[in-house]
Amino acid sequence: MKSIRLSLLLVLFGSIALEITQGALPSRSDTDLDKGADVILVATILDATTSEEGKGDWVNTIHTLTIQVVAIDKGGPLWKSDPGTVRCWTIQTRPKGWAGPSGHYGVPEKGDRVRFWLTKGSEGSWSPLAPNGIRIVEPEGISVGSQ
Repeated sequence: MKSIRLSLLLVLFGSIALEITQGALPSRSDTDLDKGADVILVATILDATTSEEGKGDWVNTIHTLTIQVVAIDKGGPLWKSDPGTVRCWTIQTRPKGWAGPSGHYGVPEKGDRVRFWLTKGSEGSWSPLAPNGIRIVEPEGISVGSQ
């Protein structure tokens, strides 16, 4: 009887451990986001489009956001008056059992006011820090300082 209970416990804990390893990246703290970002800004989303990238079991949804900067908290004066572009992604498909990054949390829509923690990619495009370098904020009461 003890060996049956022990076997059941091992199966239960093994299932829990497998479930834990299949999670996405944990959210970063505000301090970590502030340190890791090249640019921190608040912007309004003027347009949001999506496209697919990849093939088979490895497909991402690419979100291309046209933004109008409202305030810059860190970094140089980019997109002072002209709209800029931010690119983020979310998973569309992955192979069964895959564990790893799942893209960006809280991808905004047209009209949203957003705080971004951005880095410049090797290809020159700006992307939020993954997974939570995007935070939708209310138009009134925007806190443009570090949180």
